[in-house]
Amino acid sequence: MQDIQRLAETDPGTFLGRSFMIAYRAHRASDWKLLELIDELRLKAYSSLHLRLPSVFATPSVLFMLVLAGYYVSFVSVRFDAPATAVFFFAGLIMVTLFSHPLGHSIFAELGRFETLGCFLGGRIGVEPTILLSLRSYYERSAKGRFWLHISGALFTLFSSLLFVPLVYLDGFSMLYRYFTLVFFGAVVLSEVFHSSKKGDIRRAIRSRRMV
Repeated sequence: MQDIQRLAETDPGTFLGRSFMIAYRAHRASDWKLLELIDELRLKAYSSLHLRLPSVFATPSVLFMLVLAGYYVSFVSVRFDAPATAVFFFAGLIMVTLFSHPLGHSIFAELGRFETLGCFLGGRIGVEPTILLSLRSYYERSAKGRFWLHISGALFTLFSSLLFVPLVYLDGFSMLYRYFTLVFFGAVVLSEVFHSSKKGDIRRAIRSRRMV
């Protein structure tokens, strides 16, 4: 236990990477005290590495409104002059992409009654709202529930990006925006399939089905 505390204090990044497996072993041994300590250390480690956001950013209702705001910003932009159209369109596209991923996680965390420890700026590029889960709560849930919790982020990102494609064709955007939206959706698909399968949520979702 002291070794775990020392690792969390001296190398929080490595500790966070190993915390799921450490907690899994504690769960298998029914060591609830160690699980509570791991949750406490993970919160401290994450707080030392990332900016903490108000907990309201971990709620489905707020994240859903932010995704809708992103769509609105993008599609109201067609009414502006050319430079402003590009700025608002891309700003809205980025908003939707950033917030749809944690939206999926927050919905399934609430449905599955997973306990959350906080919300931080994290993700691949360090600016995506990231929900930190209690690992005691995580391992108390079924493998099926954990699978859907992980896969939901990728599914929501893919769906929200795909939704842009018919909307740009229906809302009077030029061919340049239509082509860009198709390319962007293709990039999102490749990112989710290749990156997420190796290091992200898809890999964690598959692995979670084997942990009982």
